[in-house]
Amino acid sequence: MSEYYCLIVTYNNRWQFLSRVLERLGENVGLNVVVVNNGSTDFPETQASVLNFNTYKRIDFTENVGSAKAYGEGLKYIRNVCPDAIVWMIDDDNLPENGAFAILKERLFAEESLHGHQNIMVLALRPSRNYLTRIVAGENIEKVLSYGNDFLGFSFKKLAYKLLPKLNMKIDSSRTNSITLPYAPYGGLMFRSGVIDKIGYPDERFFVYADDFDFTSRLAKIGGEIIIEPRAVVHDLELSWQSTSANTSKLPLALRGSPFRVYYSTRNFIFFQKQRLVKSQLAFAFNALIYILYLSLRAALSGKFAGFAVFLNAVIDGWRGNFDNSKYRP
Repeated sequence: MSEYYCLIVTYNNRWQFLSRVLERLGENVGLNVVVVNNGSTDFPETQASVLNFNTYKRIDFTENVGSAKAYGEGLKYIRNVCPDAIVWMIDDDNLPENGAFAILKERLFAEESLHGHQNIMVLALRPSRNYLTRIVAGENIEKVLSYGNDFLGFSFKKLAYKLLPKLNMKIDSSRTNSITLPYAPYGGLMFRSGVIDKIGYPDERFFVYADDFDFTSRLAKIGGEIIIEPRAVVHDLELSWQSTSANTSKLPLALRGSPFRVYYSTRNFIFFQKQRLVKSQLAFAFNALIYILYLSLRAALSGKFAGFAVFLNAVIDGWRGNFDNSKYRP
């Protein structure tokens, strides 16, 4: 019989979030928990905070080694102690609603039975992730996600969706309970540990950002399924930097975000796109050229030359596959 492991990565002294998540997870009987501590020093867990788990393991790093390596080390530990584990990956600020764990387990088993194989991942709905709620509501996946030859979400096809409302078609409502994704975030993701033998571990070169998309997209490439389960809901206690910055300015986030976040999110997503999503390198390059020209104009008009320089550096490194993770570190 499979054992159940919840894998969490924490960093930057975020016990105020993690403590609430551990308390909620303790309501699930028989759950094993692995916490990877990415350099946090303020970690006052007590026996009481982990008492309700079947087992509790903490893996400590003295510095932030990035989400890719941290999640990878956690997965290696679970794979070693329980080769047939069912893994639930969540972020340190992901607070599951009551029953989310049981719902995901039920959906995982149902999909495995339906498809006749175990190359399945099921994903909880995170309402703070706008792209997930839009897809669950029925919007066209190719419109919502960066997909195919889009460059960081830009393409003339996407532009047509905005300019021509008739193209904003809904998917068949009968499919809203069986929506498959080409890639997914770590937070809320459940799968069997045996899947790792087929797709490998997260790519440590990414350091942070888009390593989750790269990791999960490999399953789709081998014919597996990544399925949203909207009845299982996980709430983010802290909104992402993209979400908190979205409505504060009309200036593109690439020009006003922190150099660290802009550089790594842009570099990694471009590399991920080129390796996993792009169908026509020529079309991708054309979309990239148009978007870069647009952003350079916005930079000139706003005086955000330093921000544009960071973005352009990220584009070049992502295009070339240059993973120098010493750049723009705080």
